[in-house]
Amino acid sequence: MSTAFSILYNTPKTFKKLDNKFTDELSGYSDLLFMIYGFLIGLDSVFKDYPYFNKAGLGILLFAILLSVGVSVILGRYILPYITLFIGKLLKGSAEYIDIKTVFAYCLIPTLIKLCILIPLYFFAENIQAHTDFLNIFNLAFYFLSIKILIQGLKYFNDFSFFKALLNISPFLIIWISLNLLILLGN
Repeated sequence: MSTAFSILYNTPKTFKKLDNKFTDELSGYSDLLFMIYGFLIGLDSVFKDYPYFNKAGLGILLFAILLSVGVSVILGRYILPYITLFIGKLLKGSAEYIDIKTVFAYCLIPTLIKLCILIPLYFFAENIQAHTDFLNIFNLAFYFLSIKILIQGLKYFNDFSFFKALLNISPFLIIWISLNLLILLGN
């Protein structure tokens, strides 16, 4: 549990500590973080779109949450680490698969903390969605914290400079920025 909080403020030292753990232990922690992330994202989506899900019934709610967990595990365990590992090898990085998987899992911790704060607000706040400016700034702060952890993890495990680590994740950043621009233009 201490690594979950130290990753936020002492990222390089935490990755050094994680680097000394056994591969099976890291893999298990990473998979657990991906599952928790998927569960909380699914739960968050259900509460955000509650009027729609309220009509759908409990079976659909559970299916949506389980689907979110499944997608999170597939993306976190296979797709994102292998793409990042491939790009890292092109850039002459020295990381292994488990290193990249661990970095992706631990960069989710700010989002997990954010969701643990936001989800209870759906119960207690009158209309949390009405505070979009606050939510946007809140989300952006946690997003940048996740990016910081991701870049520092890639720097550590690949022996990269900041710019090489940024280049390593640039396809994901381009996709994220493009999707957000499309959403903004659609509104």
